[in-house]
Order: sequence, then structure tokens, then C-alpha cells
Amino acid sequence: MTEQPERDLIAEIDNFITTITTDGSWSASSDTSGPRWPQADDGHIVAVMLHETGGGWRQLSSAEPVSDIAALIGDPLVARRWLLHGVQVWVGHNSRATAPHSDDSTYFLHRLLSDVRDGNYAADEHDRDHARTQLSSPDHTPDVHGQCVITGVAEDGGPAPLNEDFRDWMDRFLHEMRRRGLA
Repeated sequence: MTEQPERDLIAEIDNFITTITTDGSWSASSDTSGPRWPQADDGHIVAVMLHETGGGWRQLSSAEPVSDIAALIGDPLVARRWLLHGVQVWVGHNSRATAPHSDDSTYFLHRLLSDVRDGNYAADEHDRDHARTQLSSPDHTPDVHGQCVITGVAEDGGPAPLNEDFRDWMDRFLHEMRRRGLA
């Protein structure tokens, strides 16, 4: 087993949150109520895009969302991973081999799964068990390379708007980071 360098997680969180709240991509209010979920334009859905140095809201065409995801990720072939009921992550099919590791994206997904596991995200026992499984094994734990896009799940498995449980969690997550002075 190779030895990993010690990581300053607080610095990593600070860098991640500072990036997502100062690059104009995330919509944050000026009061203490925290960020507000953006409204999609007609014919679009709102997704979350994460990359090596932060993230932001992105609008995807309702008619051709997978094409938009491929363009955002920079890979014509995309792969999706079901994360939770109603939440999936899209990555480039070749990103593990061609893109740098994204500590910020990986942290974000670990935080989401940890909050599901720990009861800080509205989820059923099936999702909590699924989160425990994903976090307990290196073969199942999210490990993002390059960009990723987070969407909801349509009946056919394609992209859809993110559900209210995810939006509520995301708003609380960003508000917490601002309250802690990390944003």
C-alpha cells in the first residue's frame, strides 16, 4: 500500500467553498438564509456541475440533456452512476484515464453520501444502506476525475431535474459552509 500524504481537509473544504461561491457560478443570497436554487429557463433543467476547482449550476436542454452533459464534461461518451434515489452523477467515459483527479468533486460526493448515511439527508433505508455500501468499499466509493454533472433521474433513466430532497440538502450544505465562514 502506498503512503498517502496527510491532507488538510479544512483547507480543501475552504478552497472548494470559496471557489463555488466567488466565481459567479453559484447563486448565493446576501442575507443569512443562504443560497437559492436557480430557476430553469423554458425547455431546460438545472443540474450541478463539479470540476477540479469548484462547481456551479448549469442548464441542460430538456430535449437533448445528454448532449449538453457530454459538452460540459468534454467527452463525447458519458457514463452515469446512480448515487441515490433520484440522483445520478455523469462523468466522461474516459475521464479516469484522461483527466486529473478532482479532490473537490470527490469530497462533495463523499459529503453527500455521508449525510445520507448519517440521516442528514431525507432518504429511505434503501438509500442509507446504498450510501453505507458506497462509502465502505474502495470499489464503490465515488472517485471523480475531471468534471462531473449531477442530475435527477427520469423514468427512462435519463437526466431529469434534481428532486426536492437534493435541492434542500444542497441549500443547507452551501448555507452551512457560508455560516462557518468557509464561503
